[in-house]
Amino acid sequence: MPSQNDSEAEKRFEQDRLDSPAKNREFEEALKNKGESFKSFSEGLSAVDKFDIVGLQEDSEEYQSQEDPEDSFSSFSEGLETVDKFEITGESFDDSYLIRMSLKQYLGHEACVVNQEVRSNSRTVREILERLERCAWFEDITLCLHKQEYPMEYDRLKQELHLDLTRNKELILLDLIHQLYHAAHRYLGKFYGEERPLALAIVKDTLLWSEAGALLAELNTRRELGLRQVPETGFKVTSGKKLRSAYVATLLAEGGSLRLRQELEQALSRDDFLKKRTLEESIDRYHQRYLETFEEEKEAARILITASIKNGLAPDKI
Repeated sequence: MPSQNDSEAEKRFEQDRLDSPAKNREFEEALKNKGESFKSFSEGLSAVDKFDIVGLQEDSEEYQSQEDPEDSFSSFSEGLETVDKFEITGESFDDSYLIRMSLKQYLGHEACVVNQEVRSNSRTVREILERLERCAWFEDITLCLHKQEYPMEYDRLKQELHLDLTRNKELILLDLIHQLYHAAHRYLGKFYGEERPLALAIVKDTLLWSEAGALLAELNTRRELGLRQVPETGFKVTSGKKLRSAYVATLLAEGGSLRLRQELEQALSRDDFLKKRTLEESIDRYHQRYLETFEEEKEAARILITASIKNGLAPDKI
């Protein structure tokens, strides 16, 4: 049974959200009138993931901050067995790719790290997959498997999910769950529900809460499956000219999901190791593209929302 602290952590996460037109307008007015640095107007609203985050277990060992055994951008290679298993037809671009294929095809393939045992033992994995399969855009998501080090990411604009197969299987699994969470939560209703696009600060807030939800899903999966070949769930934050580690369980213990959200904002000045683009710059680029394509994408987004509702998703979960 979850402890009282577990329940409190889940309750705090459930309360820390920004997700209504009224709050969006209030937020924009506050930015115009006060000119203050960005703050979240998330209190008192439903959680980012739109379904219960489960399995937040209190473990004293989890809350002890420690340095990762490797930098987050280092390879955790244990051989390329996963690469060797793929003997299926796909499109290869160059030596850095193993294959480019549909996400749906990968999830049904014997080499997929999400096997039946994983599905059986992780409620978090099951719920994310069940949700994803109801998303009208599920079959449009492409998976890119890399046999050289590559940033794990879900490209929202191209609907592409990238995995680095040089990492060990447990890390690949957590990377995949993290990115599947993002793929299953596009916030189409929020981004395209009104007649005009959202301000940058609101988009940034939404994406930061999305990252908080993905990290919680990763932490829950790790605990549910008892994974041991992975470092503590966390992320890197810029500290001067260096990077320091921030750990999800520690942040939850300190101040719940709001504390996690605050620390994630501090990580925006960090860049990825390949493109040398900061997370702040990536969000800015995403927002600029969102503004440029809003009118042409609005109708397509609403079609996806309608189709997803027909597939069984609640209107407030798209």
